[in-house]
Formats: sequence, structure tokens, C-alpha cells
Amino acid sequence: MSLKIFNKNLAANYCPLTIYKKTSQQNISFKGTSDIFVPNSQKPSFKSSEPNQETVDWYNTNAENYFNETKNFSMKKEYPPFLEYIPKGGKILDAGCGSGRDTKEFKDMGYKVTAFDASEELAKKASKHTGLNVEATTFEKFKSDDKFDGIWACTSLLHVPKKDFEKSLVNLTNHLEPKGVLYAWLKTGATEEKDSKGRFFTDF
Repeated sequence: MSLKIFNKNLAANYCPLTIYKKTSQQNISFKGTSDIFVPNSQKPSFKSSEPNQETVDWYNTNAENYFNETKNFSMKKEYPPFLEYIPKGGKILDAGCGSGRDTKEFKDMGYKVTAFDASEELAKKASKHTGLNVEATTFEKFKSDDKFDGIWACTSLLHVPKKDFEKSLVNLTNHLEPKGVLYAWLKTGATEEKDSKGRFFTDF
């Protein structure tokens, strides 16, 4: 796989990046993403698997407030670098869709959208908001017979510990069309820690 950084000078140190899948379906590599992965000896150990269960619990408990705070927060200006690689009416997977805000936007634009979120409560709200069946599952466990032209992971993969990041990324990209693209928002930095709300974040 190859990596393209669009802009690293963003508020809150968020870094949008795109990972392009090679034409071959075999031997997925992560050349260009060595900054994402660290040697095993440097990887911290966490009791919970991805995504951190306390993080999922927080989103379940605070689903109503989170949904109301994010459903109308426009990300439209960030769509073009992603959608330029998606054919008209193409298939998009919204991985970690939260409120379903972007899912609904892509659907309204005419794309065929599938979405999931690790939070069961947010998945329910996103289903109602989008009119789609939003599954409650994780990056590693997601399964679909569909292959997607693009995967949109907006501020969702940043909840995955680095030790689990490659597994999550491999499973997601295995659901891409040969020339599909994965667009993710991550946070720049060098830490893995919980914020004041108890949510786990990984910086890259």
C-alpha cells in the first residue's frame, strides 16, 4: 500500500491521509506507513482489545449528546480528496460512522453506502438518521460480501491501539475493490492515552 498525506497543518493536530490499495489482492504491504507502526518491544500493553472497551462504553453512555453535537457538523469540505477516487454511484463503507452524518451525506449524493460503528447505541441512532441498517461491529470483525470503491474512516481509527492497527487496516482494505481507497483522519503525535472522558486515542 502507499500513503499520501494531504495536510498536516490542521486544528487539533488531525491529519487526513489516504491509503491506496494495490491492484493485486495478495501480499498487502504497508510501505510508506512505517511511522504508524512501532517495534513490538515499544508497543504498550492494553487489557482491552480494539477498540478500547471503555471508549465504546463512553459512546454508548453518551450517545444522545454525541449524536446531537456531531450530526450537523459539516465535513463537506473534506470530501473532495476522497470522492475524486470514487466513481459516480460507487460503493462507500463508512467505518466508525458515529452519528451517521457522513453516511447520510454520501447517501444523499447518490452513493451506495454501508456503515458500521462499535457503539451499539450510536449504530441505532445512525440507522434512524440515515434510513440504513447500521451494524454494531468493530474494524477487525466487520464482514461483508461487498467490495467497496472507498472506505471513509473519519476520526474513528484513531481509537485503535497501535498494536491492533495493522489487523484493523488489513481487514478493512480486504473489503476494497482492487483500486479502492481508504481515507482516514488520525491525530499527529507520539502517544497512546485516554482523554479526560476516558476515551482511548492513538497518535501517529
